[in-house]
Amino acid sequence: MQPVERQLQKMSTLCASPAPPVSSVTRPLASPIVPSSVFAVDSIESLQAVCAGEATGFLYARGGHPNQSELESSVARLEGAEAGLACASGMGALTSALLAASHPGGRIVADRALYSRTSTLIAGPLLSLGLPPTFANLSDPEVAERTLAEPVAAVVIESISTPFLTIPDLGRLAEFTHAAGGLLIVDNTVATPYHCHPIEHGADVVVHSGSKYLGGHSDTLSGVLVGTRALVARAREIMVTLGSPAAPFDCWLTVRGLKTLALRMARASSNAEQIASFCGRRKRGVRRLFYPGLCSHPQHDRAVAQLDRGFGALIALDLLSGARAASAFVRALRWIPLAPSFGDISTTVAYPAGLQDGMGDTAICGGYELEGLIRLSVGIEDADDIIADLELALDAAAAVEACRP
Repeated sequence: MQPVERQLQKMSTLCASPAPPVSSVTRPLASPIVPSSVFAVDSIESLQAVCAGEATGFLYARGGHPNQSELESSVARLEGAEAGLACASGMGALTSALLAASHPGGRIVADRALYSRTSTLIAGPLLSLGLPPTFANLSDPEVAERTLAEPVAAVVIESISTPFLTIPDLGRLAEFTHAAGGLLIVDNTVATPYHCHPIEHGADVVVHSGSKYLGGHSDTLSGVLVGTRALVARAREIMVTLGSPAAPFDCWLTVRGLKTLALRMARASSNAEQIASFCGRRKRGVRRLFYPGLCSHPQHDRAVAQLDRGFGALIALDLLSGARAASAFVRALRWIPLAPSFGDISTTVAYPAGLQDGMGDTAICGGYELEGLIRLSVGIEDADDIIADLELALDAAAAVEACRP
C-alpha cells in the first residue's frame, strides 16, 4: 500500500490540524452535539458580516452555538414567539428578561406567588440596580388593577404557581400592564406550552426552566426566554455580558426532551387528574388539596378557560398535624422519592418548608402555612401504582393525627 501524501507537514502540525469536513449527501436524523467554543471564519469579510448580523454564523460560544440556536428556535416555535434565547438556567433566563425589559428607576411588579428565588432576585440584586419592586396578589383582579394603576417597567407572574398552584388572569394582567407602559413576563415552567400559551393571552415574554418539563429527565440545566426579536436581542446582549449561556450538551438534552413533551405531559396530566380525584375523596389526614382541575380550586373556572389539554402534573397536599404528618408521609413512601424539584418522568414529592428556596412562599395564598405541605410532581408511571404508594403515605400521615393528645 502506498502512503497517503502528508502535504509536506510535520508530525506536530498534522496532529494539531483539524481534518477537512466530510462531504455527504445525507444528514444525521439526531441533532449532533457541537462542543466547540470557538468557530473558524473563512475571511475578514465573513467575520465582519457575522458580527454585523448580516450573515448567519457563530464565533464564540458565549454568544451562541448551534445547539443553543436549535433549542431557542424550538421553544420559540412551541410558544408562538418570534425569537428565543437559551441560558444556563431558568434564573439566568429570567434575569436576562427582566434586565432587558426594565429601565433605570422602572418599577417591577411581581406576584406574591412566585418561586422564591425569583422574589429574591427582584427584592435584592435588581433593587440594588435601581429597579424598585412591588409585590402583590396578582391573582386577584382588583388588587392587580390597583397595583398597576401607576407606571411600571415589567410585571412578573407564573401561569401556574408553585406550591399552591394559583392561576392569574393572563389576559387582564396583560391589559393592565400595557396600560401602565410595561411588559408582561410569564414564567410558564409548570404549565409548559402543552397546557398554556401566554403570548396568545397578551404576554410579551415567556420564560421556562428547561430543567423541568422541557428536558423532562432531571439530567440537564437550562433556561429559555422567548418574545419579540427586539427584546430577545436586548436580552442576548445582557446574557453574553453576564456570561450565562446554556452549554451545548444541556441544550442538546433539552431539545431531545422536547421531542416527547406532548406525550409526557398528556400522560402525567391524566395521571394527576386521577390522583387528585383520589386525594379529594380521601378526607382523612388532609386539610386542603390544591389542583386546578378540581372544582374546589379557587381559580378552577379560570384554569378551564386558560389552560389547554388538562391542568398540569403538580398537586399540593396540606396535611393535618403539619411537619410531623409530612415526615410520616415521606417515610411511608415505598418507591416515590423525596426530591427538591419537579418535572421528571418519574413521580417525586417535595417538602417546600424543608428547602431554603421554598421558605419565601410562606406568606402567599391567604397565609397558608408550609409545615404540612407536600408537593407531588406526578410522572408517567401507571396511575394505580402511584395511588397505591400515596395511600400508604396518607395512612401514615393520618395515623399521626389520630395519635395527637
